[in-house]
Amino acid sequence: MKCLEMGLRPCNTTGLTNGCTLGDVFGGKGGYSFMSNSLTRKDIYEKVREQVGLPYAESHRLLDQMFVIVREGLKRGEDIKIARFGVFAVHHKKARIGRNPKTKREVMISERYSISFRASGLLKERIRHANQQATQRANQQANRKQEP
Repeated sequence: MKCLEMGLRPCNTTGLTNGCTLGDVFGGKGGYSFMSNSLTRKDIYEKVREQVGLPYAESHRLLDQMFVIVREGLKRGEDIKIARFGVFAVHHKKARIGRNPKTKREVMISERYSISFRASGLLKERIRHANQQATQRANQQANRKQEP
């Protein structure tokens, strides 16, 4: 079911509007929407169970192990490259002097690590394509409603 049909608002942070579902983006059947607040771990476990045919406990264990591998790789400072999906990269940020915008006082910001994600070209294209299709569907529905 599409988000707009369920009465959910568009999510501008993902760049998808007009009722795109994960199925639109990844080429499978829909069911999970970017316009809801989030896709949870539980949702992913269930989707793997449905599409791969694994029992829930097995899909749970498989995905948990995958998350552990990714997390441990990031802790070691390794980039995590997932073909046709994207790259999770760790960036080191040096200590620096910042300014409290409210008080205008200088404060020391400690060194830290941050994680970024860069989507692959294929993922970006699928999202762009799904958004275009959803926009076309929404326009067609709006045109049908305007006809007498």
